[in-house]
Order: sequence, then C-alpha cells, then structure tokens
Amino acid sequence: MLYQAPELSPRCGRLSGAANVWSVGCIIAELATGRPIFSVTTLQNHVCGIIELTGLPSQPTLSTISDAELHNHALSLESVARIPLAERVRNVDHRLLDLLSEVFFLDVDSTITCKGALSHKYLDDVRCDADGFVCFPMRFVE
Repeated sequence: MLYQAPELSPRCGRLSGAANVWSVGCIIAELATGRPIFSVTTLQNHVCGIIELTGLPSQPTLSTISDAELHNHALSLESVARIPLAERVRNVDHRLLDLLSEVFFLDVDSTITCKGALSHKYLDDVRCDADGFVCFPMRFVE
C-alpha cells in the first residue's frame, strides 16, 4: 500500500494512468528522503495520510468511493491538519518538490501525466536525445 494511488484502494475512484504517476512519485520521494512519504498500516491509515497531504477530496471525488464505511471515514477526516509536501519531503532540490507537487492529487484529472512528468524541468539536466541513454544519481540538497 505504500506506493498505491488512492484510486487503487478497494472500492475507490476510477482507474487511469495517474495511478502509475502517483506510485512513481512515492518511490522518488522515498529515494530522495530515505523514508516513505506515507506511513501505512491499514486502508483507513492510508486514506488519512493521503488527506493530510492533499486535503479533503472534492464532492465529485468523494462520490467515487463506493464503500460507505470508507466514504464516511474520509468525511470524518475533514478536520485533519494538512501536512504540506515540503514538510514531508525535506532537503530536496526545489525542482523535485515542484514535480512532486504536480503528482499528488486526489482528482486523477489534475495529476501530471507521464509525458508531462518526463518533460518537467527537474529532468532538464538528464534529458537525452532519442539515441542516447543517461544514468544519473539523485541530487540531494543539504
């Protein structure tokens, strides 16, 4: 569940390529910080962590949760304090933080696409032409 997009949780949302972007974002955040962006033990805990990061979903997004118990749990988290992405992912290049800020959305239509992510300015230094391959280490800011 650590890297699972919200819409992949049982009885939640609609599937799209955004789920892959969310998962890759979780992995990149963990590689950059050395710890998972979400601390997950249960589905309810996962929902709480997501809402802490993204805020309470809009009514149209909430309506995609078909499980009544999970829907009510999400609604009960209305007063949960948000923990900004910059607090969860500290000491990283500001361009990486910008990229990740385009990844973590509950509305799958708002999430950056794979093509958009690959075109993001964070990857400018390593983008290569069609004939080349580039390997690069993660850059950490101290």
